[in-house]
Amino acid sequence: MDSSLRGSAQSSRIILADRSLIQNERYQGTYRVHSVYRNVLNLTTDNDVLVSVVNTNISMGPARIRVPEDMDFRTASESCIPVIHGQTITFPSVEGTLAFWDTQSFPASCIRNSPAAAAARLYPVLERERRRIFDPDSKTTQMILEILEEKLRQGSLLDIIGFGPGLTPLGDDCVLGYLLGETVLEQRTHEELFPRIKNRTSLISAEFLYQICHGGISDDLMEMAREVLAEDAGTWKTEQVLNYGHSSGWGILFGFRMYLVNKEETCQNTPKY
Repeated sequence: MDSSLRGSAQSSRIILADRSLIQNERYQGTYRVHSVYRNVLNLTTDNDVLVSVVNTNISMGPARIRVPEDMDFRTASESCIPVIHGQTITFPSVEGTLAFWDTQSFPASCIRNSPAAAAARLYPVLERERRRIFDPDSKTTQMILEILEEKLRQGSLLDIIGFGPGLTPLGDDCVLGYLLGETVLEQRTHEELFPRIKNRTSLISAEFLYQICHGGISDDLMEMAREVLAEDAGTWKTEQVLNYGHSSGWGILFGFRMYLVNKEETCQNTPKY
C-alpha cells in the first residue's frame, strides 16, 4: 500500500449520501477504509458492516461493488478513494453498483445424486487439495482438521467460528459450506444464528456469514452445489471454488461435504447451535 492510501485508511471518511436508494438499512451510514489488497478495497461503517469494492478478478464478495476493470487497489492514489452515492460508487474513471448475494431457489430436478453419492464425489477432490494446501507433516494442522471434522459431524457450528488459519478463518469457511447445504437442500435460513456469530470472527468473514445466514447464495456457490448434486455434471465450478483464497475454497467444500454426510446419516440433521 502506498503512503497516500495508508493515510486515507486512517482518516478518510466516505458518506453514503442518498439513503433512500439503499433498501437494506444494514448498509446505510458513513464508510471508512478498512483494508486494501490487490483485487479488493474493503470499506466499513461505524456499525462494523463491511462492503467490498472488487475488480474483475473477484466474483464472490458478499456485499460487493465491482469496478469493470483490473484495478490494483494497492497502488491507487488518494484521489481514487471512492465516493458513494446511494447504490453507485464512483472512481475517477470507473463506477459500479452495490450488489448482494441473492436468495435463490434450488430446483429439485437438479438433485440426481443422493447425499452419500455427492459426498463421495467430493472426497477425492478434497483429499487432493488437502495434500497441496496443508502441510501433511504438521501435527497442528492435523489437529485443526480433526477438530473441524468432529465439530461438523456433531453440527456444533458455533464452536468453530473464528477457529483455524486464514483471513477468513478456516472454521468459518467450513460453516459457510455447511449452511450452504442447509440453504439449498432444505430451504432453511439462519437469521437467528448470525447475532451469535458476528462478534466471534473478523468483519470480512462476518459479512460472508451474514449473507448465507439470511439465505443469500453467490452464483458460484449455487453452480457448485448443482454440479456436486447432479449425476452428469462436470467439475469446473467446483475447481473454481477450490481456488478461493489460500484455503477458503477447500473449507467451503469440506463444510458442504460434511453437511451431505450428516444428511445421509440422519436425514433430518439439526445443528446444535
